[in-house]
Amino acid sequence: MLFRHFTDRCASWLDLFDPHKLFSSYAIRLAIRNTGLMKAILALSSKHQFNGIDAAARQLRRDIDRDYEDGEWIRYYYETLQYVRETLKYPSYSHSEELLATALIISVYEMLDESDGSGNWQRHLKGIFWIQRSQDVDGGCGGLRQSVWWAWLRQDVWAAFRESRACLSFWVPKKAIHELDQNELADMATYILSQAINYRASVQAATSHNPVDKEKLNKQRSTLVSMMEQWKSHLGDGYKVLPTPKAAAGHVFSPLWIHPPRFGAALQAYSFAQILLTLHTVETISAGFHGYLKMQRTLSEAVNTICGIALQLKDESCQILSAQCLYGAGLCVTDGEQRAKIISLMEECESRVCWPPMAMWRKDLHNDWERVDADDYNSTRDD
Repeated sequence: MLFRHFTDRCASWLDLFDPHKLFSSYAIRLAIRNTGLMKAILALSSKHQFNGIDAAARQLRRDIDRDYEDGEWIRYYYETLQYVRETLKYPSYSHSEELLATALIISVYEMLDESDGSGNWQRHLKGIFWIQRSQDVDGGCGGLRQSVWWAWLRQDVWAAFRESRACLSFWVPKKAIHELDQNELADMATYILSQAINYRASVQAATSHNPVDKEKLNKQRSTLVSMMEQWKSHLGDGYKVLPTPKAAAGHVFSPLWIHPPRFGAALQAYSFAQILLTLHTVETISAGFHGYLKMQRTLSEAVNTICGIALQLKDESCQILSAQCLYGAGLCVTDGEQRAKIISLMEECESRVCWPPMAMWRKDLHNDWERVDADDYNSTRDD
């Protein structure tokens, strides 16, 4: 039951932009002959399944399955760690696909505890970074290793955003954007988002009176802008909006249907990157009224894209990334109805994927709004 749960549901988060779905088609077969990987799969599946059922359903399962125990995921988790510790001494394992897949799945397990503040997830992301370096794993190495790298980057992108730091990876794609196929462009959206988060971290770390910092920031921004323009110019029909019924009068956002769903999630990631780039571009502040209007149009377009796609995006594999992008959209809206709709869309994401940390994301977004509104109120009083 737990193995099937991983294959049918959990693996889809890891396979998000992978057309070959290597976690649900290949990694599960590795697990059949590798104890550590199987234990990691059972740990994640058990924990996720527990999050998705209420107390009555859990009691019913106890009645049906006498071997069922609350907290079985903890046992599987520690058995996984024990297996990895004991087996790492063998070079064949320390350089294996099984180790990479096991480490990533345990990282997702710990991401489910993001709200506990223990920091295990963040530390584990760094551990995977060093394992990948030892195996020369990156976003272009092919096979399951490449799939692991992109799934890891999507986790680190969110961790870096939450911690206001740069992403751990310094890999640069070897393929030019015009050489990428449409599926590779979806992965590239994640890379673009990682670079926007790196730019944000650089802006926050720079000192305004240092000309060297300013020059580096301008170069970093120009590179990112060029990359984003190239990416958008090479999108095919799969990224175009398909016909949907018009939104009823009074709807806050217009629905945008993109199919396949993963391309919609890629457009959300791109729009999140656009928001970060726009909010942290210093030149906009000194560009006068026209610069202000341009900034507002850019932000409004990005917010409408993220939220419009979220209205139509029901696929479970996309819900974690979609909720993260909705958080980004929430950073630049002041309208009460838009804020309420963003919270509602994040709640729908949580209900589809059973991801408890999203409750904390919504709370943090509310706190951000309260701080901004308080600052605006105090500024008005001072005037």
